[in-house]
Amino acid sequence: MTEILRTVSLVWSVAHILVLFMILFEPRYGKKTTAVITVAAMLPIVALNVSLAVLFGTTFLSKCVFFSIVLPSIILFFILSKYRDGRFLFTFCVVDTVSLAVIILSAIIDKYLMGGLCIFMFISRLIAFPLLEWFAIRKLRRGYRLLQDTMKRGWWCFALVSVLFYLLMVLLMNYPTTIMENPSAVHAMLLVIILMPLMYFNIFQILYNQQKLHEVTQQKDILYLERDHMESIIRQNAETEERIRIERHDLRHRMKSILLMLENGEYDEAIEYIRTTTHFYNVNKTERYCQNPILDAVFSVFFAEAEANGIKIESSLAIPNELSVDATELSVVFANALENAIHACEKLPESERVIKCKYVIGPRHMFQISNPYVGNIKFDRHGHPSATEDEHGIGTRSIVAFCDKYNADLNYKVKDGWFHIRIIL
Repeated sequence: MTEILRTVSLVWSVAHILVLFMILFEPRYGKKTTAVITVAAMLPIVALNVSLAVLFGTTFLSKCVFFSIVLPSIILFFILSKYRDGRFLFTFCVVDTVSLAVIILSAIIDKYLMGGLCIFMFISRLIAFPLLEWFAIRKLRRGYRLLQDTMKRGWWCFALVSVLFYLLMVLLMNYPTTIMENPSAVHAMLLVIILMPLMYFNIFQILYNQQKLHEVTQQKDILYLERDHMESIIRQNAETEERIRIERHDLRHRMKSILLMLENGEYDEAIEYIRTTTHFYNVNKTERYCQNPILDAVFSVFFAEAEANGIKIESSLAIPNELSVDATELSVVFANALENAIHACEKLPESERVIKCKYVIGPRHMFQISNPYVGNIKFDRHGHPSATEDEHGIGTRSIVAFCDKYNADLNYKVKDGWFHIRIIL
């Protein structure tokens, strides 16, 4: 009975080590493909190790486990992993060292405190691994995968630390004899197990701080670039308005010229002069969309672009002159959202092209931009549209950076063929 419990608990542990690793690592293939390949490759490996445990005992298995399961697992998951660098090795060692700590600690307590009947070892492992998986899914996976996505450097150093830590645990567990046969090594092993969460806590804290610094720097760079671009548009719009102001100022002189031509009987010249002047005002006519001059300039530019592409604009913009956020930075948000909406509408038949813009003032300021679309829109794990083409997605990141800076609520929604972006300040 004791040997059966030991073998079953070992199989249970190995299976859940694989599950725990699958939760944290980032595969290069889809979920189903990764799961099928993992099961197909790991079943023979697990069967081999169970056979070794049954035939030669778990003591023998613990001494050759690196070659019978650890090394094959590294090779398999290295092939499946999206990141083939320090990120993969660090993730592998984190899962293995934490799992190894559970296995060793349960075995030590069972051996030296519970009479070595394997009942405590079996029950504790039965409970501990699902708890680890729950913690990994609820508390760790999202943030850790984001770390892997955003942090490209520094992983090899942490991977080396985790590898050395893993080797230390393996040596203490098996050499010169197994820890079950060497009570003098128990104290050292317990100290290592206590040290492990402290070490990983500090590593994750360092990675988290690096990520936040990286995000802040990236957001500032994006906002500054977009702000410079919008200031250029605003300057151009202001120059156009200044030219119109001058022309209007000169209107009385033009009228005098027309009157003089008519008095002299120069009707053709007068008609041509009037036609030229009228054309100028038609080209440069202006419409006020809101009180704020910076935002008004942005709406003028992008609404004109939309109309030039056969897109109907429906706007209700109760935007005051004074805002609680930087108007230039807010103009970047509108510019990116409108640019995305225009690109989406250009793929539709002209009769279906429309963009709806709404800005409402209440307890909080809310604005929404809506447009129909064709095709599929994919969202990332944060609920933001994910770019499907290279060099795309900068506008979305800029909007996210603005919302993070001003603690604004950002929501994307797709419903009945319409795409909506809503921001509440």
